[in-house]
Amino acid sequence: MGAKEKNIAGKKFNKLTAVNYVGDEKWLFECECGKQVIKKASDVKRGKTKSCSRICSTGNPSKHSLYYTWDGIKKRCYQENATGYKNYGGRGIKMCDSWKNSFWQFVKDMGEKPFEVSTLERLDNNQDYCKENCVWASPQEQSENRRNNIYVEYNDQKYTLYAICKLLNLKHSSIWYRLKKSKLSSQEYFNKNIF
Repeated sequence: MGAKEKNIAGKKFNKLTAVNYVGDEKWLFECECGKQVIKKASDVKRGKTKSCSRICSTGNPSKHSLYYTWDGIKKRCYQENATGYKNYGGRGIKMCDSWKNSFWQFVKDMGEKPFEVSTLERLDNNQDYCKENCVWASPQEQSENRRNNIYVEYNDQKYTLYAICKLLNLKHSSIWYRLKKSKLSSQEYFNKNIF
């Protein structure tokens, strides 16, 4: 840092927080959206540069690709008239305060979806939405973690109905229908008719 350069590490200017000096009057800044950029400190301090880029979505969360995921979670947890409330907020499931109060903290903690059809999955369905309990999952992975899944043990392993049908090359919809019509438990049905 030059003799004239003032230490601004940790200070926030609009949407940018100074991280460290990189030389030539420039600093590494972290934007509210989580991206890091190198900018001239004088431009940031006087407001010429307010975020990581002109297209940074921090100004309007609803334009961000993750906004509807976050908003949907919040509604399921806190709005009694929301679809699914009884299975989330109605069971006491909440969002951690940092996510509830800041969409951008949610984005920072979870990052972008690894692929377009990813959904947010809680690792423990009886715990809240928070960084430690959530991961991005494919629709298939998400379906494996539902409370209403049907489970079957095979070769000392526990499988969902979908997984065991895939493993044994069975048509899931047909097996599911037969199970619903059967008076046997899923395990008894498989033991008698499949294994």
